[in-house]
Amino acid sequence: SNGVATVGSWSMGTTAGQANVLQAFSTNLANSPLGFTITPTAASAFSAAVSAGDSQSTTPTGVYPSRVTVLVHDQYGNAAPSATVTWTSSDSDGSFSASTGATDASGLLGVVYTAGQSASTQSIYGAISSATSARFGLGIVAGRPNSITLSAGDGQTALSSTTLPIAISGTVDDGFGNAIGSGET
Repeated sequence: SNGVATVGSWSMGTTAGQANVLQAFSTNLANSPLGFTITPTAASAFSAAVSAGDSQSTTPTGVYPSRVTVLVHDQYGNAAPSATVTWTSSDSDGSFSASTGATDASGLLGVVYTAGQSASTQSIYGAISSATSARFGLGIVAGRPNSITLSAGDGQTALSSTTLPIAISGTVDDGFGNAIGSGET
């Protein structure tokens, strides 16, 4: 025998960061009791959820006011640090400050998102795998009026004191082709 005493097996708890302490006692031995402290870490990334930045709006090519931030957990609900998150969007001309990144010690990763040109509702995804992602719903609303174009009613003729058959109208847009409204003149 080599004088080494072992514990046959020790199952860690499921709470990351919570120290497990084992003390070995023996009478009449120096250094007794002998303490062992073992701290479990988070398991692999298991789920992604929206943490911040959902339900925001901006104008075309605008930066959203808050970062879109995902929270990643392991299967036991512990924050999963260093998990790789990949960002995608339904807006083909929008952009992220980073397309991938790793979560921090709290399981969080946030990025800045800049909207594309089309006024619409966008879906942003922070994915930890092809099957697990958090979905953010963001809006792009038409920007300030930039131009007006003729919509209908040009070139008509009518007798004096009669109503034109087609209403005269123009379409106002924000310079990105997003209609702001139409008006009659």
